[in-house]
Amino acid sequence: MTNVAPPSLLMPFLHRELYPAGASGLLFWPGLPEPPTGCHIPENFPFSPSEAARLLDDMRHFAKAGIPAHAWLVENKEARRVLRLHEKEDITAFADGVTARSYGEICLAEAEIAAQSQLLRARLLEECRLEILRLEQCCEQISEQFESALGVETEEEDAKTLLLTRRTQSLVASSLPSSRMLLENICLFLPEMSELVFMHEAEIAELREAGIAPASEADSADGKNIAPLWQALGMSGPRSERPWLERIFRFAVRRNT
Repeated sequence: MTNVAPPSLLMPFLHRELYPAGASGLLFWPGLPEPPTGCHIPENFPFSPSEAARLLDDMRHFAKAGIPAHAWLVENKEARRVLRLHEKEDITAFADGVTARSYGEICLAEAEIAAQSQLLRARLLEECRLEILRLEQCCEQISEQFESALGVETEEEDAKTLLLTRRTQSLVASSLPSSRMLLENICLFLPEMSELVFMHEAEIAELREAGIAPASEADSADGKNIAPLWQALGMSGPRSERPWLERIFRFAVRRNT
């Protein structure tokens, strides 16, 4: 059997538009149908592509209805159905005299269901962020066209544009899940020693605070860019109830020049 090298992925966003212009590298794909080129597609998702698409559609419906995302995660029928399917497999295995899955395996299966659900929600929120940014650009263009048509530039219009930009940036910042939440959920589906490439200063600063020196800033031979997931998440140590936090990954920085 041919050994496949662990992937190298841009982190932590799921849309290429949220990275600097011209950024190259694989993106993580959360299991939806028809993945675009340039994506890493794990094979251990709990939901099939059609199930994932239905989940995302449900999330859009809930979002339009103003229902909080955490309520969706509790009440969604599709997520509960897949969880019950795993439970049924355990019961069937036990009835047939086959050793049922261990407690750790059951915890991992439940974590994977929650993780993929959260990643689909993150993708939806990123879509909202991109739409907000497009609306902001449209408003700025209209303001510029208005000033050009009048042949004047007013401080009042500039102040309104600045206020709109600030409000938009605040809304955008509050609409996304934390980068560390995305990191943990993505890494649940990645093999150990995958390379995680960061391009934004906020996430790079978090790695430094956690004592990780990304590969572009340290000699990779000294091992400082290799660390367990719990360290990258800013934790003081592993958690027995979350054994996947002990998986080891490589961390790197890439800056467009």
